[in-house]
Amino acid sequence: MPAFATSTGERIPLPDDLRGPLRQLIEALLRGSSVVVVGSEDLLTTTEAARLLGVSRPYLVRLLDGARIAYERAGSHRRVPVAEVLRYREARRRQREQGLREPQRMSQEFEVGAIRGTLPSPQKCV
Repeated sequence: MPAFATSTGERIPLPDDLRGPLRQLIEALLRGSSVVVVGSEDLLTTTEAARLLGVSRPYLVRLLDGARIAYERAGSHRRVPVAEVLRYREARRRQREQGLREPQRMSQEFEVGAIRGTLPSPQKCV
């Protein structure tokens, strides 16, 4: 099993399921990107959550008020669970991908219909 070596020479076994995330982390750092590691139970401020989603803070607040993302109150402040932010981001990614696939599917159906001659004949507009 691969292992991580500390500065003192201690070897820490590296499970297979950590290899991918660690590789991504190292590659991001080498590109000069900033990286933040948070636990899935952590709570974010609205500013942090908005930054993670790549949206403005006012837009995030509208998502929270519209119950699109769950949040907690800490006095008068909103705190957003990291897991909820990631859930919303993944759902948005899936919607985007599906939206990109739909026109492609429709185009393919149109091309198949044109080849087979099964397209409806044009209607005259009166």
